[in-house]
Amino acid sequence: MYGFADVYEVRAFLELKHGKGYEKDVLDRMEASAKGKSCSTPFAKDLYIDNGI
Repeated sequence: MYGFADVYEVRAFLELKHGKGYEKDVLDRMEASAKGKSCSTPFAKDLYIDNGI
């Protein structure tokens, strides 16, 4: 069965295979994007805020 892996699972897998801190900078940027913290433009911040909708 095929499934979807999020960036957190990808990090865990890669660190298991290659050691803690593997590709840290790349994975940190991916996690920031997944958390909605990567876009610094003021108009976009509202798109990333969880309004409970």
